[in-house]
Amino acid sequence: LEARDLSHKLLNISRGGVPYKSMVNLSELVKDSVSLTLEGSSVTYDFRTTCENLEIEVDQNQIKQAIQGIVQNSREAMSGGGRIKVLCEVVSLEKDQSVPLPEGDYARITISDHGFGIREQDLERVFDPFFSGKETGTGLGLAAAYSIIKRHNGYITVFSAEGKGTTFQIYLPLSHGPDHRQEKGGEERAPSVLKVLVMDDEDVVRDFAASALTELGCGVVTAENSREAVERYREAKDMGRTFDLVILDLTVPGGHGGMEALGLLREIDPNVKAVVSSGYSDRGMVKNFRDYGFWGALPKPYRLADLRRVIEAVRADLSGDTP
Repeated sequence: LEARDLSHKLLNISRGGVPYKSMVNLSELVKDSVSLTLEGSSVTYDFRTTCENLEIEVDQNQIKQAIQGIVQNSREAMSGGGRIKVLCEVVSLEKDQSVPLPEGDYARITISDHGFGIREQDLERVFDPFFSGKETGTGLGLAAAYSIIKRHNGYITVFSAEGKGTTFQIYLPLSHGPDHRQEKGGEERAPSVLKVLVMDDEDVVRDFAASALTELGCGVVTAENSREAVERYREAKDMGRTFDLVILDLTVPGGHGGMEALGLLREIDPNVKAVVSSGYSDRGMVKNFRDYGFWGALPKPYRLADLRRVIEAVRADLSGDTP
């Protein structure tokens, strides 16, 4: 049941739906979201806005979920009580700013706490599903917030120092802005969509891999075991849609693991590009993956950053840019 609940949340993160947008008062939406999240806790908040009457076109429920995820993180970081500062304002971004967004006007929501903070080495992982700096929690709240804001063509930044608190800033565009699929000549540039097959016996791992890879712009098919993986690969090859990458779990209880699955896949396609995945990073097959015929290795549990590196490497390899 727990795995099913986590799987459902993960699917909501990446496939939670195209935002159903309407015009809403941003300050009221933020204040209501913060108030609801802190209700019944020992944490209070200071709310300030410089754009009291600003209306913005967003999916009200999704933005509320994103704000609540961030505020909940601050609430848990101040278990002994405290006060969160919240600010709504309008800012203008120019070229070459540190925030990777097109220049223009944005609504910025700043949420600051004085909790235990985030270690410097963990800052780049705070938006990864399953990552949590706390003993309890699934680590899905911030991942969902990141995905929601990205679907709204916005961005989230995080600043923190261990023992000194954390500040999140949400940027939401005030207009639709330019269509970033357009090149200078006005022609639409189709992104390179990699086709990835993931074999893993754990529902949660398969769902996260599918969610994260979809977020990275890949087409994903999952399989529970080697038999299913072989069937999916053969079906795709027969239809002229060979997979660009296969991620194989090294150990599958009661069935063929990644090594055996690779052998079966090579009978179908001698050029199959496979990555071995395992939670046992000290296993020789993972350390010396090339000796066993694998193209790469991936640790478990997956991190979004790890998957991104693998996908970027595959794209570079396919384009001939690898050394």
